[in-house]
Parts: sequence; structure tokens; C-alpha cells
Amino acid sequence: MRHICILSALLSLTVPASAQWINCSETDIPGEVAGGAVVVVPVGSSTPGVSYSVNPSGTDAPTHEFAITRMDVMASDMLGMELLGADEDGIFNPEDFGISEGETFCVTPVSYSIEQLRTLLDSIFLNDVVCCQVLNLASEGFCDTLSNLGYTTGSTVQDLNDVYRVMRLFDEDSTMSLEGFVFQISTVNNAGDILPEECGAQAFPFCYAVKVPFTQQCYSYGEVSSVREMGIFSEMRAFAAEGVLTLDVNAAVQGKGLVTVTAIDGRLVHSSEMIFGQGVNRFELPLKRHGVLNISVTMGHDRRTIRTVSF
Repeated sequence: MRHICILSALLSLTVPASAQWINCSETDIPGEVAGGAVVVVPVGSSTPGVSYSVNPSGTDAPTHEFAITRMDVMASDMLGMELLGADEDGIFNPEDFGISEGETFCVTPVSYSIEQLRTLLDSIFLNDVVCCQVLNLASEGFCDTLSNLGYTTGSTVQDLNDVYRVMRLFDEDSTMSLEGFVFQISTVNNAGDILPEECGAQAFPFCYAVKVPFTQQCYSYGEVSSVREMGIFSEMRAFAAEGVLTLDVNAAVQGKGLVTVTAIDGRLVHSSEMIFGQGVNRFELPLKRHGVLNISVTMGHDRRTIRTVSF
């Protein structure tokens, strides 16, 4: 596997203590969406689109898109739920991003500067003899890999998905959360001065603006209750009382699984690995949040999701 270190962080976002992730200019205003109740998208249909409650603005992060996260699956980086890609206007067919019937997913506004990414690629390939030698020290075959993917000039970067596709090559066997995606670029921003000037150093730092806590619109692709029963998990029940969520899971085999609990607005409430024995398993999870919760149990490629109301 070839590691593409520099572009693996093109969109990482540092996490300051303030209520939003911003660099370059405090005049950049991250977009916020109205959000609200989970919207059911009929199977085979596209999402209805997203309404801003606060429009994104600013000169340093002028490209606005929507990151898409699968809320039933924790990403391998363990920083948040699985990031699937991005869409320019929030209107898309969930199946285009690998979302299956019964799954819950959310869209989150992300602003950045696509022109900076294009400047970097143009500089690398314009001065490929020097730049590729430097980059190959960090990642063998760096420029060849980019070319094989079709990224040979800045104009070949069309949207956030192009950046994400390159980033995924950094570790093809793992998945990334929006938090991890947001966090990674700080590494490259901090190391941008190692590049020769002719190799795109003028493109740093990369600019972005994201509201935190995330403002999201969440969807269910078909009714959550329509998730088909998987071979491993034949039955699952949950109830909450006195700050504890009790989960009963009937497993057909022994093994290690991942239990995740998310709130209706997509926030992660709990995530932990559990050892399942064959038959009925009971787990008691600390519960700090009240309301509607989506509870997912995953083992291998098998997943079961239910929804419960805590009090």
C-alpha cells in the first residue's frame, strides 16, 4: 500500500477550544443547517436538500459542500462516525454513497478553499522533477499514484470527494470520521514549510470553516425498523432507566462486536467494543443523554440497528 502523506491531510482541521473550527480568517462564517427531526428518505429516492439557518461566508474558505456521515458505524479512527464522502448541494441518492435501507446518515456543512488544493497540484506537476523527488522520500511513487488516479493538474480536483478519495489511499484498510478528516490537515499545515517554494508551499495554510458542535440534518434511508435481521444478531432489545441503557442481544456466534449509540441529531453518545457469547448477552451502558437513541451492534459485516426512547 502506498502512503500519500501530504494529500492525506489536505483537509484536516485543527480543533480549537472555541465553538467552531476556523483558520486563516476569523471573518469566515461556517454554515449552519436548520436540522431538526430525522427525515425519512424513501428507498430509491434522493434526499430533499438542506436549508441553511446561517449562510456560510468569507473570502478564505469560499467553497461550500456537505460532508456525509453514516451514523450507524463508528469509523476506524474512533473519533466519530464513518465519513462516506461529500455532496455539493446536499441532494443525492444515498445508495451512491453505499448507504443501505434502514441506515441513518447526516450531512454537515464544510467550507474550504478548493483553489489552494489546485495550486498545490499545479505546482507539483509543473516542477515534477524536483517536487516528486521530495515527495517520494515521504511516499514512494507519490506522483505516479496521483497520475494513475487521474489527478495531473489542479483542474482535475473538482470537489471535496476528490480530496477524500486521495486521502483514503493513506490507509485503504481503515475508515475515517469527519472529526478525523477535519483534524488531519493540521499536521500538513504545520509541516508545510518543508516543501520547496516551487512545489506549492504558497498554498499553505489550507483554509476551512466548520461549525462545532456540528449542525447537521439527519436522514433515515427507509424506516429504521426496516433494517433486515443479520445472520449473527437474531434479536435485540433495549431499555433505559436511572442513567443506564440496558441492551439485550441474541447472538448466533461468539465474537467481538462494536456497540454504538447515537442521538437523533447524530451525536455520538457511546461507543465500545463488546465480547459476545453465543445466545443472549446483556450489557449495561452509561447513559448521559436523554431522548431518542439509535443503537447499533456490528460484528464483521453484520449489523443490527434499533431505536429506543430514553427517560
